Amino acid sequence: MTHVITKGGQRIDCDFVVVGIGVEPAVDMLAGSGIRLDNGVVVDEYCKTNIGGVYAAGDVANHYQPTFGRHIRLEHWQNAIRQGTAAARNMLGKHIAYDEIPWFWSDQYEASLQYAGFHMSGEHLVVRGRLNSGSFLAC
Repeated sequence: MTHVITKGGQRIDCDFVVVGIGVEPAVDMLAGSGIRLDNGVVVDEYCKTNIGGVYAAGDVANHYQPTFGRHIRLEHWQNAIRQGTAAARNMLGKHIAYDEIPWFWSDQYEASLQYAGFHMSGEHLVVRGRLNSGSFLAC
C-alpha cells in the first residue's frame, strides 16, 4: 500500500490511483483572438466558430447540438473522431450539421457501462431492474 498527498496536504492511503487529465479545455492561447470562448471554443452545429474560416472539433469544442437545442462539450475519443470528420467536411463546403447523439462505453473489469444521450439537470431518473444486481437500465 502507498499513498497520495492532496494539494491541501491531506494524506490518503491507497492501492492505486486513477488520474484524469485534460478535463479543462486548453484555450489560453486563444485569448484576444476574438474567438468566442465558453467552456471551450464555442462552435455551431457545423463546427464553425464566430470567426470566418475557423473551425473546432473534439474535446475543446463546445458545439451546438440541434437535437438538444443547446451547446455541449464532450470529452470522448469517439466524439473527437466523428466531430473532426464533420468539421473537415464542412471546411470543404458540405454544410452538414454534426447532430450525432452522444454515446460512450467503458469496460471496468467484468462490468460494461454504456451511455447514450445527454443528461440535463432536472431530469427524472427511471431505473429498470435493481442497481445492486449488476445488470440494470437507467433512463
